[in-house]
Amino acid sequence: MEQRLIATYAVIALTGSLMPEVFMRYANKIEHPCLMLLISMPPASGKGGLNLMYKLVEEVNSKMRSENEEALGAYLRELKDVEELKDKSIPLPKPPKQPLHLIPGNTTSSKMNEQLAENDGLIASLIMETETDGLTMMLSNKMGEANSILFRKAFHHEYESQLRKRKGEHLVISRPKLVIIVSGTPSHIKSLFRGNEDGLFSRFMIVTGNSPLVWEDVRPTPGKRSLDEVFAELGKNFTALFDHYKDKKLEVQFSSYQWDKINSVGEDYMIHSVEEAGDYASSIAKRHANMLCRIAAILTAVRHYESKSTSEAIYCNGADFETALWLIDQSAKNALEVFKQLGEFTKGSTKKEAFFNAMPQTFVLSEVANLYADLNIKKRTVNRYVQQLMKDGLLECLSYAVYRKIPPKN
Repeated sequence: MEQRLIATYAVIALTGSLMPEVFMRYANKIEHPCLMLLISMPPASGKGGLNLMYKLVEEVNSKMRSENEEALGAYLRELKDVEELKDKSIPLPKPPKQPLHLIPGNTTSSKMNEQLAENDGLIASLIMETETDGLTMMLSNKMGEANSILFRKAFHHEYESQLRKRKGEHLVISRPKLVIIVSGTPSHIKSLFRGNEDGLFSRFMIVTGNSPLVWEDVRPTPGKRSLDEVFAELGKNFTALFDHYKDKKLEVQFSSYQWDKINSVGEDYMIHSVEEAGDYASSIAKRHANMLCRIAAILTAVRHYESKSTSEAIYCNGADFETALWLIDQSAKNALEVFKQLGEFTKGSTKKEAFFNAMPQTFVLSEVANLYADLNIKKRTVNRYVQQLMKDGLLECLSYAVYRKIPPKN
């Protein structure tokens, strides 16, 4: 089960990196389906299977490197021809862009800026590390803060520039598109993030879990292809998807019902996050509502590609939206729990406490609706409060929809 869950999130994030021109409108801004994913599992729980994901983009990266080599070769030949003419009136040719899809996690801030500038928003960059150590080194060295800022800005495709004194270059990243997939054990999380206040953590979807300690039969199955071969074959489908979308614009749109749901879910996440972990946790709610749309856009774009549609805009269907909603709901819950472990936080006064104090000793929810209406608490939020208060040992259920406060122990 854990391996399937890991694969689902990872494949969705990886697929989003192959459609740089797919977009949706969110809060009156253009957003692309670029996701950041952290998989935190105990040792030997199946994270190593992420290594196979490289097979899915191997052909894409190989083709890109070959095209870069050809372009560089042509540039060097042209440069040599111009220099041999010894005519200063002839301008020197400009070196070609060298875009790369897959970027190593252990990369300096300067080199990361350079590569994002080379990609120029036309290619989405993918950092995929099966061990958090590679990315941790990037975020913990003396340039770690610069890298953290770069990642945070890249999530929202924000303009970034860098003036390099040594080469006299002015690097401009007008619209960065960056996807990150990283896995590690729970002990690695605190070394990866500087805390829970700078906002980088909130930009990651979080997958956590435990794998049962059960030995699996490692005997090869006669006549069955290796997973390396299977994933290499699947990689052809991902190459075709990339070739289709690398220069094709597609706008994913949402229905009024879906926007209502997005706003409703985001509001619920925010209330719950702040009550559980303080004001800084509100960023988890904001970013997860955004990531909900990004996952839905990826699923919709894949469906659009498979249908061979030529339209430039498509509405997200109900099935894809509900899938995205379930995936992001699991991530939001995990993110909140991990957020609490990253540092100190102070809870504010909560509506849950106000709700509990306003209720009589014994009550039926339908009969006290006016009380939580006065507190501006929605019915679905009340239902969640009741479940939490029961879990905390503060309420007990006497019968259907009838509850009683549990007296404090002396």
